[in-house]
Amino acid sequence: MSRFLILIAWSLAGAAHAADSSSWLTLRTLDTAVLQSIVDADSNPSRRRAEAALVLTDRALNQSVERAQHFLERAELLVAETTDAQAVAQSLRCQLDHRRGLAEARETCAQVIGRRLNVKSDFAAALDLATAMYYHYREGDHEQSMATARELVDRAALIDDPGLLAAAHNMVGLHFATGFRPRMSLPHFETALENARQLAYPEYKIIVYLNLASSYTYLGRVTEALEMLEESSLSPVVSLYPTRRLVVAGMLTEARLALGMLAGEEARLRAVVADVEGQVLPDSLTFAHKVLGKVLLKQGRPQAALVEFDQVLAITGHTFATGLTHPRIQLMVVAYSDALRETGQTAAALSLLDSVIANASRGEPDQLLLDAYRAKAATHEAAGDLAAARTVAEAAVRLESQLWDASLQYQVARLNASLATDRQQLELTRARERAAALRDRAEREAALRRQSWLLGALVIMLAGLLQYLRSQKLKASTERAQAVRLEEQVAARTRELEDQMALRMEAEIEHRRIIKKMSEGEKMRALGQLTAGVAHDFNNLMTVVTLGADQLRSRLIRDDDEPSAEVLGHIVEAADTGARITRGLLAYVRKQPLQPEILALDDFLEQARPIFRNTLGERIELDMHLEPCQALVDKGQLTTSMLNLLLNAREAMPNGGPIWVSLRSVDERIDIVVRDSGLGMAADVRQRAVDPFFTTKDVGEGTGLGLSMVFGFARQSGGDLAIQSAPGQGTSVTLSLPHADASIDESIEHRIPTNAVSRYTRVLAVEDRAMLLHVLKPTLEQLGMAVHVAANAQQALEYVARDGLPDVLISDIVMPGDFDGIDLAQRLRQRQHDLPVVLMSGCSTTVDMDCEFLRKPFSVDELWQAVERAMGRVEAPDWSK
Repeated sequence: MSRFLILIAWSLAGAAHAADSSSWLTLRTLDTAVLQSIVDADSNPSRRRAEAALVLTDRALNQSVERAQHFLERAELLVAETTDAQAVAQSLRCQLDHRRGLAEARETCAQVIGRRLNVKSDFAAALDLATAMYYHYREGDHEQSMATARELVDRAALIDDPGLLAAAHNMVGLHFATGFRPRMSLPHFETALENARQLAYPEYKIIVYLNLASSYTYLGRVTEALEMLEESSLSPVVSLYPTRRLVVAGMLTEARLALGMLAGEEARLRAVVADVEGQVLPDSLTFAHKVLGKVLLKQGRPQAALVEFDQVLAITGHTFATGLTHPRIQLMVVAYSDALRETGQTAAALSLLDSVIANASRGEPDQLLLDAYRAKAATHEAAGDLAAARTVAEAAVRLESQLWDASLQYQVARLNASLATDRQQLELTRARERAAALRDRAEREAALRRQSWLLGALVIMLAGLLQYLRSQKLKASTERAQAVRLEEQVAARTRELEDQMALRMEAEIEHRRIIKKMSEGEKMRALGQLTAGVAHDFNNLMTVVTLGADQLRSRLIRDDDEPSAEVLGHIVEAADTGARITRGLLAYVRKQPLQPEILALDDFLEQARPIFRNTLGERIELDMHLEPCQALVDKGQLTTSMLNLLLNAREAMPNGGPIWVSLRSVDERIDIVVRDSGLGMAADVRQRAVDPFFTTKDVGEGTGLGLSMVFGFARQSGGDLAIQSAPGQGTSVTLSLPHADASIDESIEHRIPTNAVSRYTRVLAVEDRAMLLHVLKPTLEQLGMAVHVAANAQQALEYVARDGLPDVLISDIVMPGDFDGIDLAQRLRQRQHDLPVVLMSGCSTTVDMDCEFLRKPFSVDELWQAVERAMGRVEAPDWSK
């Protein structure tokens, strides 16, 4: 009962500032861009702008000290000393100055800690707790920091603020983790992550990721840790801070090391160390040296590992005799003993482990003690003392059981505390609801009093109205007659309005019908986009099938396994069929790139005459006059364009008639003219004829894309489209294409030296699809090339920076990251302007550079020919020098 009365009193006392806390919590849920707009708008009240600036300061503390300083200075100019915003500003000033290492930070923080819990709003009081927790931790008072963090957990749960809950649980978990009790840290880190994911900004989630990944790695959940670390490494919270970048690189190496991924880890970590050295404190390098020692130990180089471990001792200024309590040394002491054992120094290893066990046994059992027992058992076994190894191993098993028991007991206690907090929050909520009910009752009584006064005034008004009615009784008959006439007028007007409404309803129904047809057209265009995307992905899959089947078939042919080779031949044929299907899909949605070839247009049009004849029908006469001409043009697109022009001409002549087709060479171009004797076009229609989706047909009878497709094909082929027409005089459409002669084709076919690939064997293959990359690499190697692979353009540039330019670059065009395959090729061409390049893609792509282009899917022969053509673009070097 006493607790209940206290909660009611607290609720009534907090009614005045509940709105303040609610305002803070609402602002913390807003996006950063919205908060910035609030701060920049002078029309907003100063207090609201100050609060928004303070929330931005809180977020910037984990991003950039400079940004945090900028927002805090703006807020300090707007806050008043008597508001809770001023208290929040002091808390944030304490944290910011402490991070900057300023001397005045201690005084500011002392003021915040001294006034703790004496501010008005719940949020400001909770932020004071968070500041005290942070300050004690940075000052090394871990016991006080832990107590404050537990207190903050309870208060943040009561006000239901995910940001403060994430900070509190993260700090509690951090204390357990640094105390080598990772099993107890996990639930707090996971709770912190759950709350951090609810925040409107992602930076704090990355901080929790790093702490949680460390505990996951310690407890063997390496795959989960690796996923978190790889995501974190891409965040600006890590990439913009050299110390965090170094730590994350080390944690990534530790996680990969636990999964047996040794290749390249030493070089990768040393590259990061070299990059940040001089930008971080020497103490930060100890983590990297510890991890490098573990890598060398896994590689079977224990002597080199000891050198790295000794670097940690040198930086910290401690030895194992004086620094067993130092956190940097504690983290590597077991690995150091392993290195001693591997170099045959079993006595030294046992002595070191005994010191660790003796030091760790003075407090509560932890993970470091368990690791020391396990290492000691392995050392006894290496020394041949199996009985001692068994005894120590049994002690390790008992200790691990104790750690699990302690972890379970802590979980139960934490669950009970959480339930108690939930009950307290429920009681507080009920008390506030009762207080709100009391306020509502008082407001209703005040409203009743106001209604009584209004009722009295209404009675007086009614009395006056009755007196007025009596005075107007004589005029009633006249007004009645006027009312009858007015009603008749109103009835007539009502009938007119009803007629107008009926007409409007009919117009609205017609409008909706038109909108529905337009919507169906939009759905068709969306279907086209979807079809193009599916065809693109299908091309990638078909490339894997084609290359893999070609490889296997060549091996089976060498092994005289004709039945199996025949089966693989069917697979290749099926893949070719799939490729044709995707090309058909892309052509349907107008995403197919042009495939120009040299055509004798007179022969081509003459051969297509039966197709044109069948398309036009019996009522149309087709008259063709063709001069000999050659053009470099896509045959399929030319056929489609001619059919569009002929069909348009047929539609212009509903009663039939002649259509004339002429082919002639004019100056530097070739003109194909399609002329009809139909209805013709008005000037405004002719000007818009090639606009996409413009049509003179009724809705649903045409899309208006025919002439726009022909116009786009003409422009893409280097030509143009001209229309001449007038009403009643027919229409003449001229499709212009550039000239081409056979010498062009011959130069293309015969410019490749036969020994191009044999002279250039180093190939850099770049493809983001791992499945395709795994097939492409052995295919190129089977063709006699030395292949290096990269999953994206960034990895390719790293390879070039490390090993130099390749002889040939083979790259996909569409890749994730800041730049694609075309950007990669252009960057490498800046270093070697004649570098052979082969670009490949499964979608519609225009390549504006001198290179070979492979459309997916492709076969081994097409790949070989593309590389040969690419190598033929440069002069072969003089190998005699």
